[in-house]
Amino acid sequence: GFFRRSQSGPVNYQCPRNKACVIDRVNRNRCQYCRLQKCLVLGMSRD
Repeated sequence: GFFRRSQSGPVNYQCPRNKACVIDRVNRNRCQYCRLQKCLVLGMSRD
């Protein structure tokens, strides 16, 4: 759901913690910017 919603239109996520957030099951909702970056690093496609 999150990745698809982030790709549906222009988004402007910003990281409040210098782009170094830990994204795991517990903390995944704290930073949308880092969560999206992790999706892209893990190979999720924008297509």
